[in-house]
Amino acid sequence: MADCHLIVSNPPHRSPDPKAAAPYFDCTAAEVRMKLNFPAPEVWFAESEEEAARKTATALVQAGIDVAWIPGSVLAQVPAPVSTTAVAFDGDTMTLTTAIGAMALRRGDRIVAVSGEPQRQEARLSSERRSVLTQNVPGHGPIRTMPFASGIVSAAGIAGYAAINKLDKMAQEAKDAATNRISDSRMAELGAQFLDIYTFTPEGWKAARITQTDVDFSELGAIKQPTTKANIRAILDKLHECFEARLDERLQHVTYKSSVIGGVALNQVLRGISTRLGDLPPMDLGSRLAFLTTKGRQS
Repeated sequence: MADCHLIVSNPPHRSPDPKAAAPYFDCTAAEVRMKLNFPAPEVWFAESEEEAARKTATALVQAGIDVAWIPGSVLAQVPAPVSTTAVAFDGDTMTLTTAIGAMALRRGDRIVAVSGEPQRQEARLSSERRSVLTQNVPGHGPIRTMPFASGIVSAAGIAGYAAINKLDKMAQEAKDAATNRISDSRMAELGAQFLDIYTFTPEGWKAARITQTDVDFSELGAIKQPTTKANIRAILDKLHECFEARLDERLQHVTYKSSVIGGVALNQVLRGISTRLGDLPPMDLGSRLAFLTTKGRQS
């Protein structure tokens, strides 16, 4: 079965030219500028043909817009974060106790930490902090799409497709492990701060989620803080300082809106790739996109 090729925004953008990009979005330059303001990664286009995806990604890069070209099969292989019940830190190792066992993080491990928090509903939404509900996009192919708004593929981004496509050995080594290790919170929309920690193990990539509820921080040692929110911040800082984790905080205070692609809802397009993807709440999808685009960035 042919793969679906996703063009995903990867903000912040370098020096975008909304006017040059407008024809690809089938909207005005002003509308493109609004899309570019959204700070979190999101799916912009989906192509059934690899060459069409290459053409679209290349054109956007040439317009100064950063995007990532991600095959749907790669997105489907990203592991679902499992719920964390306790976190301990002894100076050299951070141990996450999860529903499926302990996950030990050590110096030198490959780690991507995605921090997010949905925007409060009572807060007035601005175009800078929400994705744009898109109109139907005239199709140039079976799956031509333009969902939310935002983007990034560097000059090496097109070549970076190959690096993201490999996703190390995840396609083979972690296929089984990544399929149905689903956290209790996966099927419910996230309503508060969360931290998703992705780490590469001999079995492939694994992921754990720390939230503001039901997590024991008593074994954090010297970095323990008086509040849950502060503890999550301390963990994030320690991952960066001591473990050299790649951090992604672009999902902070954002709201993803529904999107329609050529008359088809985005979740239906994703369901064509994988039932799991079609069922994902927006922030869970955003976490996976943040992981892939952050992991794929050049150091």
